[in-house]
Order: sequence, then C-alpha cells, then structure tokens
Amino acid sequence: MKRFQFRLEKVKKVKESREKQKAQELARQMRALELENNRLQNLLKKRTEAFLELDEAQEGSLYSNEILTYCSYINMLNQDIEQQREKIFGIQQNIGRIQLELLEASKGKKILEKLREHQYLQYLLEGYREEQKLLDEMSLITRKFREML
Repeated sequence: MKRFQFRLEKVKKVKESREKQKAQELARQMRALELENNRLQNLLKKRTEAFLELDEAQEGSLYSNEILTYCSYINMLNQDIEQQREKIFGIQQNIGRIQLELLEASKGKKILEKLREHQYLQYLLEGYREEQKLLDEMSLITRKFREML
C-alpha cells in the first residue's frame, strides 16, 4: 500500500502561512496600540501639568503674555491629544479587521486539518481492509492446503 498523501497539503500550508502572517500582523498592531496609548497618556499628563502650572502662576503675579503662552500651549496639547485619539481609533479599527481576517484564516486551516484527518482515517481503514483481505486469503489457502493433505 502506498503511503498517505493529502492532496490539499499545499493549500493547507498556504492557509497556515496566512494564519501565521495575520497573527504576526495582529501582534504588531497591538504593540503599536500600546505605544500610541502611552503617547496619549504622556500628552494628557503634560496637559494636566500645564494646567497646574497655570493655576500656580495665577496665584502669583502673571503677565497677560505669559497667560497667552500657557493657553496656546494647552490648546496645542489639546490638538495633539485629539490627533492621538484619532490615531488610536484607526489602529483599533485595524486590529478589529485583522482579528476577523485571522479568525477566517484559522477557520480555513481547521477545515483543511479536519479534512486531512478524515482522509487519513479513510486511508487507515482501507489499509486495514486490504490487510484483512490478505489474511482471509492466506487462511483460505492454508485450509485448502490442509484439506489436500
């Protein structure tokens, strides 16, 4: 009996490769999300510190140009924060899309794995049947030989 060969092995390898690629892409996006969240936290911290400095400065004597400088800095931070939130939102959307693609790739791979397993069991069953047929023939020949003696 010839050895088992899954006809869709190349397709299965492609599906496995695609799943691995999507998993790596998801990991990269998750790292990017973490990095961008850290940047957002830093911006929020800077804005809070700027507000605290402005409050402390207002308790003392502060010139109007210094107040304007603080306000423009805070406005700039607000714009940066908004841009950072949009960037994070975009990354989150990418992560959602990649997760769906990874799920589809995993499903395709699992289907092929189950098909391979089923075909392998059929192969083993066929081998068992062939072996049983040979054993039956051998016992028949042995019986006929004994009858002749």
